[in-house]
Amino acid sequence: MKLRSYLAVLVLAGLIPLVALTAIVTVSLARQQRAAVEQGLSDTVAALTTAIENDLQISIKSLETLATSKRLDQGDLSAFYDQAVRVRALHQWSTIGLIDSAGEHRLNVARPLGDPLPDLRDRPYFTQVMATGKPYVSDLLKGRATATEDIGVAVPVIRDGRVKYVLFAGVDPSDFNTVFQSQRLPEQAVVSIVSRDGLFISRSPDHPRFVGRSPEAAYLARVRAVADGAFHGPDLEGVERDTAYKRMHLTGWTVGFGVPAEVLRAPVRRVVWTGVLVGAGIVIAAVGLAVVFARRMATSIETLAASAAAVGRGEPLEPASRLPIAELDEMGRSLANASVLLQERQHERAELLAKEQAARAEAEAASRAKDQFLAMLGHELRNPLGAIAGAVGVLNAMRRPEPAEDSARSVIERQVQHLSHLVDDLLDVSRVTSGKVVLDPRPLELGRLVLNMMSNYRASGRLDQHQVSVQVAPLWVDGDETRIEQIVSNIVSNALKYTPAGGRVSIALEAESDKAALRVTDTGVGIPPQLVDKVFDLFVQGDRALDRAQGGLGLGLTLVKRLVELHGGTVDVASEPARGSTFTVRLPRIEVPSAMSASGGRSPVSGRLRRVLVVEDNDDARAMLCTLLALAGHEVDEAADGPEAIARALSSKPEVAIIDIGLPGVDGYEVARRLRTSEAGRAIVLVALTGYGRPEDKQRAQQAGFDAHLVKPVTTEALERILIDVGTALR
Repeated sequence: MKLRSYLAVLVLAGLIPLVALTAIVTVSLARQQRAAVEQGLSDTVAALTTAIENDLQISIKSLETLATSKRLDQGDLSAFYDQAVRVRALHQWSTIGLIDSAGEHRLNVARPLGDPLPDLRDRPYFTQVMATGKPYVSDLLKGRATATEDIGVAVPVIRDGRVKYVLFAGVDPSDFNTVFQSQRLPEQAVVSIVSRDGLFISRSPDHPRFVGRSPEAAYLARVRAVADGAFHGPDLEGVERDTAYKRMHLTGWTVGFGVPAEVLRAPVRRVVWTGVLVGAGIVIAAVGLAVVFARRMATSIETLAASAAAVGRGEPLEPASRLPIAELDEMGRSLANASVLLQERQHERAELLAKEQAARAEAEAASRAKDQFLAMLGHELRNPLGAIAGAVGVLNAMRRPEPAEDSARSVIERQVQHLSHLVDDLLDVSRVTSGKVVLDPRPLELGRLVLNMMSNYRASGRLDQHQVSVQVAPLWVDGDETRIEQIVSNIVSNALKYTPAGGRVSIALEAESDKAALRVTDTGVGIPPQLVDKVFDLFVQGDRALDRAQGGLGLGLTLVKRLVELHGGTVDVASEPARGSTFTVRLPRIEVPSAMSASGGRSPVSGRLRRVLVVEDNDDARAMLCTLLALAGHEVDEAADGPEAIARALSSKPEVAIIDIGLPGVDGYEVARRLRTSEAGRAIVLVALTGYGRPEDKQRAQQAGFDAHLVKPVTTEALERILIDVGTALR
C-alpha cells in the first residue's frame, strides 16, 4: 500500500466514529435541552402556585385575625365596621362582610352601616364555612353588595365552640397579576388561573378580556382529568403553546404557565444546528488535513534523511515538525525531546500557580460575599424585630391588668430576644471565625459581672423554673466586658435550656493558680459521649425531638470557645447522659488594679424629657418608636425619608434625632453629614438606628457625624440608656 492510501485509511478510521459521536452528543444535548425547558415550565408553575396560595393564606390569616375582634364579643357592630374598613383599605379588598349563623347579612363595608343588604345565605362560601367550620375560598362570584366580580374569602368566627358568624372579604382577581409580575416571567408567557367551575379567574396578559370566560375545551378537559401535568395546543388567541399546569390544594383552582411553542423549540433547534455544523466542520477539516498531510508526507521523509545526515556531521538541529507516522515522528523529535520536556514542565508549573491564585481569589470573594450576606441578613431581620420590640414597649407602657395580654406580651418579648440572640450569634461567629473581631480589653472584676448578670436574669424571670445558686470570688481579668458577658450568657443559657424545670444550676467562680475558673454545673439531660469532644464545633447540637423545643442553631458554644481563646483562656466540658454537664472557663487572672474609681464606672445621669425627631421609612417601626417615646413623656416629631428629615430637623431643632440608615433616596449617613454642615444641625445629638451592627458599620456612622449607634431591635432599656447618655452630652 502506498503512503497516500495508508493516510486515507487512517483518516477514515478516525472520522467515522467521530462523526457518529457528534451525532450522538447532538441528539443527547437536544433531549437534555427539551427536558430542561419542560422542567423550567414545571418549576415556574410550581412557584406561581405557591405564590398564589401564600397570597390567599395572607388574606385568610388577616380575616382570622379580624375575627378575633372583641367588638364582635361586645356586639358593637359599629366599632367592628370601622375596624373592618381599615383592614379592607390595608388589603385593597372590594369589601368585608359579616353574616350570622342564621344567614342574616349583618354588615358590609361596601355600603353604609344600616343600609339594607342582600341575602347571601346561598353563597358557597357561607354554606361551606357553616358546614365545615373552616376557611373557604370561592370561585369567581358576581358581588351583590359591590356589583363587581370578586373571589370570596371567608373564615368562621367561632365563639363557645360553634360558628357564630361567617366573616368574608371580596378579593379582586386582578390582584393576582401583581403576584405574576413579581415572578419576572418571560415577555411572551401567559399565566392563567382556572376555577373549579372551569372559568378564568385571572389571566395575564389581557386580564379584563378573559376573566369569567372558559379556556379552550381541550385544555379544560385535560386539567380536569389530570391534576398536574403539561399541555400542548392552541390557546384562545390561536397561538400554539406549551403549558405546564398545577392544581392548588387550597382552592382546587388550576394555575397554568404557557410559553409559545416556537420560543421553546428555538433552543432545541439551535442545539441541533450546532451539532450539524460541528459535524460538517469536522468532515471538512478531516478531508483538508488529509490532503495537506498527503502532500507533506513525501517531503517529511526527505527532511528526516537530511536531519540524520546533519546529525552525522554534528550540526545542530532545529525543532522538527510533528510527523503523521509515529516511527518517523519519534526519529525526528528525539534530539529535541529534552528541551520540549523542560518547556512542558515550566508551563505546568505556571498553570499550577495560576490555578492556586484563582482558587485563592475565589475563596476570598466567597468570604466577602458571605460577610455581605450575613450583614444584609442581620439588617433585614433586625428591621421587623425593631418594629416588634417597639410595639412590645408600647404595650408594656400601656399595660392593663389582663392576664392574657400579659402572657402574650411576655411571649413576644422572649421570642424577640431569642431571635435577636440567634442573629447576634450568627454574625458574631462569622466575624470571630474570620478573625475580624477586635477585643477592647480592660481590667474587669469577673465576680461582680457574673453577679450583675444573674441579678438581671432573676429580675427578668429567666431563673424562675430552676434552682440556681451563685458563689463567686472577687477575681480580676483583663477582658472585653461585652464579649465576657456573651461567654457567661451563652453557657448559663445552655445550662437552663437543657435542664428540666425544677432542676439545679450552680455557678461558681474561684481561683486556680493564675487562672480565674468559672464553672457552670447543671442536672440536665447531659451530653452523649460521642458529642463531648465535638460540642464546641460549629453547628453541632445534641439529639432533638421533632418539636425542637430547645431551639438554637448550634452556634453558642462555638462562639464561647472562640471568644475564650481570643482572651487567652480555655474552655472544656465534662458530662454524662442524664446526669448533667459542667462547663469550665479558665481565663488569665490579673492583680487588682491600683487605681479604680469608687463608683466602678460612670454613674447614670437622670434623663429629662427631650424633643426627639424619629426618622424611619418603615411605617410600623416608626409608629411604635414614636409611641414609645411619647408614652415616656418626650416631645416627638417624625419623618419618613432623608429630605423630610433634614427639613424637620432644621425647622423644629430637636435635641435628639434618631435616624434610620437605610432611608430611600438620601440615606442616613448623608442626612447626618448635611445636618453637621449647618449651625442648627451641629447642636443636635444624632443617633444612628440600623440593622447593621458590625464594627465597620459603627465606624462609618461615627465618620458621618453620628454621636451614638443603636442596632435593631431597640429595647425600651436600650432607648432609655441612650437618652440618659444624651442627657450627659446635652449638659
